[in-house]
Amino acid sequence: FPTGDLGRWDAAGRLVVTGRRGNRMVVGGENVQAEAVEAALLAADGVAEAVVVAVPDAEWGQRPVAFVRFDGPPVA
Repeated sequence: FPTGDLGRWDAAGRLVVTGRRGNRMVVGGENVQAEAVEAALLAADGVAEAVVVAVPDAEWGQRPVAFVRFDGPPVA
């Protein structure tokens, strides 16, 4: 049954789920997956949690907004 999951097959033939279709936003004509932005934020030093949502934007259609919780003081 349709789940709305997005994914790909890896080199070993395993299915890797990469996100949800409902978490995709279109920013200036480009598809942006919220999970990809969250993963990039989580890779930064000191970031404990990150959530990305789409908000309406008059120029770009939508734009991502991130909510971030740091482990300690933010790293500049």
